[in-house]
Amino acid sequence: MSSCQPSPPSEDVIRAILAQLQDDPRACSQLAALLRTAAPARTCHTTASLAAELGTSERTIRRAIASGELVASRRAGRWVMTVDDVRDWIDRGRRSGGTRRQRGPTPAPRRGTMTRALMDRS
Repeated sequence: MSSCQPSPPSEDVIRAILAQLQDDPRACSQLAALLRTAAPARTCHTTASLAAELGTSERTIRRAIASGELVASRRAGRWVMTVDDVRDWIDRGRRSGGTRRQRGPTPAPRRGTMTRALMDRS
């Protein structure tokens, strides 16, 4: 499983961008402002963050982990999933038409007073 820390752009990428922008001071200042305020892209989820993003319960996420449907590892006592593993899990669910459990057959009615009364009449 990969690390959950965002990887910074390489020095070569940064140098190439700056070389293209060096003649445009306005573009450089706009880029600097964006880099200061941009939030790093999420690379991992906890059960709480994934449940909140998907609008489901943490219990659902933990069930998927326990059944092996969703790849996760324990870090500092918390389940952690990479964004790629979450995307794979969601894609598998879509291809299979969801992961809802099938219900078994409806059980026969219990034989109580009313059933006995009806059977006695026949």
